[in-house]
Amino acid sequence: MNDERFNILKEKFHFSGFRKWQEEIINTLLQRRDAVVIMPTGSGKSLCYQLPALLLDGVTLVISPLIALMKDQVDGLVQNQIPATFINSTLSPSEQWQRLREIQQGRYKLVYIAPERFRNTGFMEGIQSCQVSLFAVDEAHCVSEWGHDFRPDYLRLKGVAEKLGHPPVAALTATATPDVRRDIITQLGLRQPITYVAGFDRPNLLLQVKGVAGEDDKIDAILALLRRGGQKGIIYAATRKNVDAVTQALMLKGYKAGGYHAGMEMEARKSVQDRFMEGTLPIVVATNAFGMGIDKADLRFVIHYDIPGSLEAYYQEIGRAGRDGKPATCRLLFNYADTFTQEFFIDGSYPPRDMIERVYEVLCGIGADEIEMTQKALAERIARTKSNEMAISSCLKILEKGGYIERGSEGEHLARVTLRVEPEELLHQVEGKSASQKEIVNYCLDILSGSKDKTILVDLNMMAEHLNLSQEQLRRNFSLLHQTGAMEYRPPFRGRGLKILSRVPVSKLNINFQEIERRSLFERKKLKKMIDYAYSDRCLRRFILEYFGERMTKSSCDNCSNCLEEDGLSSFKPFPGHFKKDAGFGGKERVMKLTAPEDPSPVFHEELFASLKEMRLNIARDSNLPPFVIFHDRVLRAICQQLPRTISELLAVKGCGEYKVSVYGSQTLDVVKAYLKRHPEAKPLSEPLSKHTGTVLKRPVLKNPSGGSTVEITWMLWEKGLTLKEIAAKRGLTPSTIVEHLAQLIGEGRSIDLNRILSKERIALIEDAIVRGGSERLAPIRALLPQDVSYDEIRLVLGQYIQKTKNQNRNRS
Repeated sequence: MNDERFNILKEKFHFSGFRKWQEEIINTLLQRRDAVVIMPTGSGKSLCYQLPALLLDGVTLVISPLIALMKDQVDGLVQNQIPATFINSTLSPSEQWQRLREIQQGRYKLVYIAPERFRNTGFMEGIQSCQVSLFAVDEAHCVSEWGHDFRPDYLRLKGVAEKLGHPPVAALTATATPDVRRDIITQLGLRQPITYVAGFDRPNLLLQVKGVAGEDDKIDAILALLRRGGQKGIIYAATRKNVDAVTQALMLKGYKAGGYHAGMEMEARKSVQDRFMEGTLPIVVATNAFGMGIDKADLRFVIHYDIPGSLEAYYQEIGRAGRDGKPATCRLLFNYADTFTQEFFIDGSYPPRDMIERVYEVLCGIGADEIEMTQKALAERIARTKSNEMAISSCLKILEKGGYIERGSEGEHLARVTLRVEPEELLHQVEGKSASQKEIVNYCLDILSGSKDKTILVDLNMMAEHLNLSQEQLRRNFSLLHQTGAMEYRPPFRGRGLKILSRVPVSKLNINFQEIERRSLFERKKLKKMIDYAYSDRCLRRFILEYFGERMTKSSCDNCSNCLEEDGLSSFKPFPGHFKKDAGFGGKERVMKLTAPEDPSPVFHEELFASLKEMRLNIARDSNLPPFVIFHDRVLRAICQQLPRTISELLAVKGCGEYKVSVYGSQTLDVVKAYLKRHPEAKPLSEPLSKHTGTVLKRPVLKNPSGGSTVEITWMLWEKGLTLKEIAAKRGLTPSTIVEHLAQLIGEGRSIDLNRILSKERIALIEDAIVRGGSERLAPIRALLPQDVSYDEIRLVLGQYIQKTKNQNRNRS
């Protein structure tokens, strides 16, 4: 078993040895024991369940709230030829059920699932028919009401594990006090678990608290840190307003910074996150909506513009700095007035009894069971100011938890269009109208074609893309059509609809108001502890470690602003609401010269390293993958050390597996050879050594019979008569990757008989949609097709259709 574990560690994950506690945790899970794993961010928690998943029969379910990052995590596993997938709300219902069928067929070893999926009884029944060998709960602190990020859906997981036959459970988190750990064990129903605490100390992080007198002082403190140059990092602010203000202030000073908060459009947020991960945007200013699951090793600072609400939240956020082991600065800018913002959040999260009762009275008084009303409108109804919208939202959550109302999901509401005349009459009415109105009418009639219903729900985003119109053009033309009386248009509701489930007198509401008050007091205690940290004149590192139940052997750490006695940092005791003149705020900040710990993989040949990173970024953009999935920085450093000239030499570089070399090897070697041509004097600096044997690590040369690229290997297997699924299985790739290869081959003019994959009727159906859609973009074509037609099918038929059209045009000329 030991040999098998190490083989998988090297061949699949490209590591030569385990980090602290990883091996012990893996052994515990392989022995079918439950485990609680407390490990700092970036210390390798995911390997603790990913590696056992490959050794156990059946499938490992990974429960994670990080929906936005699931695809990146799965892409990374698939790149390492590990069969993995995810199921969450970003997939259509048909895609979710298709993946569930594939799980039942044993196609995957790891499946990432959002906890809310288990609300669906059909989905739960489908999962029960699978052989689940391991149940991994990531961000396990979310199950505890005493944690800093409680999520009610996590409370279902104990019952889920029971229905799955009690597979071993791994509960993993980076932040958990002793109380939260005990709660995790209780809420997940763990059976005599072994608890592993890998230690909370991050000695490379310089912890600082700086007292500030106001907003201008805060900006000056940020700029002082940024003037060191070449800095990448995150600045956390408590409110959207502060995020926008700090972002603008930095941009005016010439810094490349992007804002990130929940009030931004999803595309804008994704753009900021992608550019940050790529390295083209060095600074992100964000609320705590940003960062969960962010794996970027080279962040040199995390600044808190406002005090966070708890030490748990603070520790998790500063944990995103310095994951490469090099020095990083964590600076808290503290003004007591900022604590009022956190008090406001607590008040909004735990509203008083009279407010909850008033909200329920107003809802029941509307007279309808289904209600569409924004929180702002509801606040006005109960004579509260708009500043209480957060509390209104909390009231609705509490009433929903009590079973009195049911809220819809944001974004699920579509525009409603109803025909008031026969289709022929409607077409007649728009004969003399604009082309846009005619296109809109035809689009709606196409959807209604063959249906007796006169009302349709329209996705305006999809419609705008299909008709090549702006949202404003759609709204304006729908309004004109509505005025004719021939068509009724009801725009999308911009809030969350709700349904009244039960009507009772407010005095009979079965809600635990005492528990709400208790939670409010508990959150205020956590905030007080955070304030104590800001005022403390003790070692800041010791303060944090003791809070999480860990002892520090030394009395000082020599790497926090108190132990270093930095001018203007910490060591101040202002009274709440005002500051002493001698508190050190005007003092000149001393920039400490820190000796960096020895880098285990230093960069030699800087020019080559820059060229390799540029190559990686280009590949990542073309492949729509995060750069680290292509090659991690440490792999690029190793290439710079060893200067491989051949495929076999590249395979000997730690982190260069056979699959990655087959896909990216040629491009990588081209970059290295170009560098060596410019610098013939360059010499390799090291040989790769196995940590287990101390000998030079030899890897087998990748066997590629054709000597060509990965696409050529697919072509060779296709020519031999293998099916798409057989090629994917033989190569250890996903069917979607093989589809991309086939589409590329079609584009090159190769003859691919799609009848081996799709029926003639299916091909004709998709070709008809391509012609009707008049576009080479996949989304507009998909909108014209049944739900069960996949993007992979469209991609293949579209490629063949384009090639066929090109050939016809050539023949005509």
